[in-house]
Amino acid sequence: MWLYAAIRPRFGAGTATAILAGVVLWALECFFPNIVMAAFSVLSGRLFWLATIIPLVELPLATLAGAWVYREEAA
Repeated sequence: MWLYAAIRPRFGAGTATAILAGVVLWALECFFPNIVMAAFSVLSGRLFWLATIIPLVELPLATLAGAWVYREEAA
């Protein structure tokens, strides 16, 4: 939600901004670390795909749900 709140003034409030925040979070939290772990043979091929693709669906949906609840304070 911090990332959504941070990019909201620039990209505007809404679904697209929430999904963008979720995808950026997925890239930083899942995709890049999983690439490194796969390169060092920590993750097998099947586990790599499961640990990378499932969060690609979960994180944008979770960010979308959080953005639906999020409200700015009145100035």
